[in-house]
Amino acid sequence: QQARERYLAKQSEYMTPERVDVSHILIMPKHDRSEDQQRALAEKLRKKVINDPSRFAELAKQYSDDEASAGGGGRLNMAPVANFVEDFAAATRT
Repeated sequence: QQARERYLAKQSEYMTPERVDVSHILIMPKHDRSEDQQRALAEKLRKKVINDPSRFAELAKQYSDDEASAGGGGRLNMAPVANFVEDFAAATRT
């Protein structure tokens, strides 16, 4: 009974945040790349991945502006969804 009461009183301490195994290719604003160029590059990469999903990691290594994940093929591993911006978090659920 005491264990149940302690659990109920501090339930949030026992919760594990939602995590997803996700990869991405980040295209960031740069001084030598306009917003239109960013969008064009993102669209080009999206089409390549749709045509051949096996190339995702290769494309992430070559094009991603996320230095932390690019070397691993864009992989973020089991990342907490709460760390993502809202649109990206929503996309992980589709």
